Amino acid sequence: MLHGVAVQQKLECIEEVRNGANWFYWIAGLSIVNTLFTLSGSDHSFAAGLGLTSFLDASVAIIFPASTAALAIEITVSVAIVVFWLFLGLRANKFDSWAFVVGMIFYGIDLFIVLYL
Repeated sequence: MLHGVAVQQKLECIEEVRNGANWFYWIAGLSIVNTLFTLSGSDHSFAAGLGLTSFLDASVAIIFPASTAALAIEITVSVAIVVFWLFLGLRANKFDSWAFVVGMIFYGIDLFIVLYL
């Protein structure tokens, strides 16, 4: 009986870690959607997306309006940022604790960017 309880607790712990790790995917996905909203001229956005990509999108739109080169750079940088978050999600789902720490640090920095702006 005691062994069954320990296995159940371990399974619950694994599920909690995976649920937390999947937030990296949500952050990446919502950041992509926010970029697509900005590129389409919409003023909608998701709060869970990254402020850094939103700041980048708005900056390029203001500084380089209708510039194809700037648009290509914006998309490339946004994709690189999103790939970084997808990588963190992948590593966190493999129970690499450093991925959680790095993700929390960068999400905290991103929060300060949003609050500053």
